[in-house]
Amino acid sequence: MRAGYSWSFPADDELRVGVGSFDPRDHVKEPTVRLAGDLEVPAVRYQGNWIPHEMRAPVEDGVFFAGDSAGHCLPTTAEGIRTALYFGLACGRELRAVIEGRREREQALTRYAAFCDAHRRAFDWLLRVQTLVSRVNPTPLMTPALRALSAPRFIAWSFGHYLRIAPPEFALAGAADPDPPAAEPVAAAA
Repeated sequence: MRAGYSWSFPADDELRVGVGSFDPRDHVKEPTVRLAGDLEVPAVRYQGNWIPHEMRAPVEDGVFFAGDSAGHCLPTTAEGIRTALYFGLACGRELRAVIEGRREREQALTRYAAFCDAHRRAFDWLLRVQTLVSRVNPTPLMTPALRALSAPRFIAWSFGHYLRIAPPEFALAGAADPDPPAAEPVAAAA
């Protein structure tokens, strides 16, 4: 897949294979069936889809959006579970404040939108990386690029920034304080 990736995950007594694309114009069924054939697994229960990767407005017409509906799937890696939990938790904290009478609904919508928008720069950087990889992937430049990106210092630096986009410790931030300050993400690349 030119603008995406494939996977092969063992799951109990089966092997789950699939292909995902960052470009909705790329159809994934044929490459997924081909991957199943290459791996000599039956082309049943295989997976594949377009991966939503651009943030959209987190609030619209008084409705809160989190996870895939808000484009919270991270570009480049397509990681979406951690970010869905992260933004869902932020949304839930705002909703709880409204239900408990500590905040007006419009304030909660504004705060949640600002929280999401504070992460836009990191998402945009990852989208730039994804676009660059999509352009380099079918060329001989990919091999030296992967070699350069495999340096331990680069891996430590980039993964540290990557985790800061939706920091895991945010889940504990509201445990003692019912109205914690908004998390300040670190840009994926500065």
